[in-house]
Amino acid sequence: MSNESGRAWVYPAMLWILVVLAPMPILGGATSLGAHVLAIVVLAGVVLLRGGVRGVAGGWVLGIAGALLVHTVLASLMSPCRDMLGRSLGSLGLLLMLIVATALVAAASGAERGPIGATLRWIMGVIVLSVLLDKAYLLWTNASVFIRPSGIFEEPSHLALSCAPVLAALVVSEHGKDKAVGWISVAMLMGLAASATLFVLFAACAVVALMLARRGGGVQRLLRGLGVAALVLLLVAVSPYRDDFLARIVGLGEVSAESNVSSLIYLNGLQSALANVEASQWFGLGLNRMGCEPRPVTDVTPLLEVWNLADFNYNDGSFTAAKLLSELGALGALWLLVGLGVLVALIRAGRREADADRRQRMALAAGALLVITLGAFVRGTGYFSGPYLLGLFAFFLFCRPSSRRSST
Repeated sequence: MSNESGRAWVYPAMLWILVVLAPMPILGGATSLGAHVLAIVVLAGVVLLRGGVRGVAGGWVLGIAGALLVHTVLASLMSPCRDMLGRSLGSLGLLLMLIVATALVAAASGAERGPIGATLRWIMGVIVLSVLLDKAYLLWTNASVFIRPSGIFEEPSHLALSCAPVLAALVVSEHGKDKAVGWISVAMLMGLAASATLFVLFAACAVVALMLARRGGGVQRLLRGLGVAALVLLLVAVSPYRDDFLARIVGLGEVSAESNVSSLIYLNGLQSALANVEASQWFGLGLNRMGCEPRPVTDVTPLLEVWNLADFNYNDGSFTAAKLLSELGALGALWLLVGLGVLVALIRAGRREADADRRQRMALAAGALLVITLGAFVRGTGYFSGPYLLGLFAFFLFCRPSSRRSST
């Protein structure tokens, strides 16, 4: 048995950590710092102890770490913040450690052509079962019909961010068992969780995964993608939560006391990000310093004070893109652009790939990258959350030297 095939367990272990363990925070629901952070570091340590790794994306690791260190110095000089510096430096140290650990695990992720369908099926089985049990509990306690089950996840949008890439990788698989489990899981989660985020992200991830499909020409891939999008729109139309979805979307275009509260929170995050970017002259407040004094006052702030929600998203920006822009400024915007660039490169490389199992891995990676770029505009993620780290893992999987050589 080769050293590479002997580490084939590393990749499935990382998926279990990022998709199933990550939703279980150890410091409370207000943070994404959970047991998965320690598990990733331990997994990287095991990899090193068992013989080291080859093909680490060392250039990217050094580049990202250097950019974060330089940014920390500049932001401390340009930021209007005069508090929370200790929190910022602690977060920087932890993030740098996770970046190194994630790159090491990606480099030792096992035989690239090994199947992962069984792992994805078991992961979705655990998640769907948790949602079913959550729904049963809500029915037993006579909870409001507007409370949607999310299983092991804190809320349905968090479930969507983690599950969309996994679901897409299953439904586009060329293996019948994967496809069946994928579509059954899609139907059950959309029917039970009824998350607008799940509708949108699953459609986006599935379309990207279909673009990786080798069979058929470009027109056929486009038609299959449009078919998936049409099916998702149909599910939205017949969903009992359709009016709630529309209210949230319409609420983004107006600011009034009658607007949807979730829409107001989202708008407050966006306006806070723009105010923070302007105040820091695009250098950003500093890593994890959103919420420092002085806090920005937006048009939405007085309305949120009516519901005692004015402080609701000062620290997290309501969605990751707002937090990235507020705290990292131009560097945060660059990170999103790099993620999209790698996604495009991954799709182009996937079209030349003949192995079905490897294409499924690439579909999962493409979905993860899509989530941390487009999904960054969805409420529910942070620097240490599962979806964000899964996207970082996918980034290193594709950018490590051995992966780039094997895909060309």
